[in-house]
Amino acid sequence: MASDPADIRRLLGKVRAELARRAGGGTDRQLWLLVVDEYTALQRGELGEEITATIEAVTQEGRKLAVICLLLGQRWSATRSGGGDLRNTLTNAFVHRMRPEDARMLTGMRADQLLRDTAAAGAGRVLRAHDVGRFTRVVTPRLTDADVAAFTVRLTGSITGSDAEPAGQGANDPQYEEVRSWILQGIPYGEIRDRLIGKHATKGRAAQDASQRITAILQAIALEALYTRGDEGSQTGP
Repeated sequence: MASDPADIRRLLGKVRAELARRAGGGTDRQLWLLVVDEYTALQRGELGEEITATIEAVTQEGRKLAVICLLLGQRWSATRSGGGDLRNTLTNAFVHRMRPEDARMLTGMRADQLLRDTAAAGAGRVLRAHDVGRFTRVVTPRLTDADVAAFTVRLTGSITGSDAEPAGQGANDPQYEEVRSWILQGIPYGEIRDRLIGKHATKGRAAQDASQRITAILQAIALEALYTRGDEGSQTGP
């Protein structure tokens, strides 16, 4: 994860280097997913051109090499989308509560090809544009922090109690292992909190502290799952 310009530039370079390595004969096809949040806002900053160049490389060469990207943005325009050439290499566009003019820039469709309710979709309801003039209505499930962490762990299969060191402050929590086991069992967030503080202490400082502890533990689990393999302790992503 990167948020300041130096770290973002380092991460982009790492993605381009991995693309070059795989294109040059590397056989590793473990999935790399580059997620760029606030993509349209970043286009205005000092890293705009470098981000665009990296995304172009990923969209043109990455799919066959198992390197893909996800771009998230709020206001789409001709200048903030990276240009039509880049936009046209994106295989899917998801429109959620977006003004028609923004949806047109995101999807590359004419106004008469867009659905009329692009700005009126309800919570969790998304329009997926996957071909010129074609939309599919998608309903996304509501996910809690516990759901995301549990999915990450199960997807990577990396929490196995090996030498890999858990990352983040939550890994030092005295109940880290216990809470981790509850998450892997699919126990809801609220029930985990109740187990930490008691069912009757749902308000006040105790509940706030418990929520902060659970969040820190979730972050530690997700970081470990993303960056380590349980039986090898090696890096698995950018």
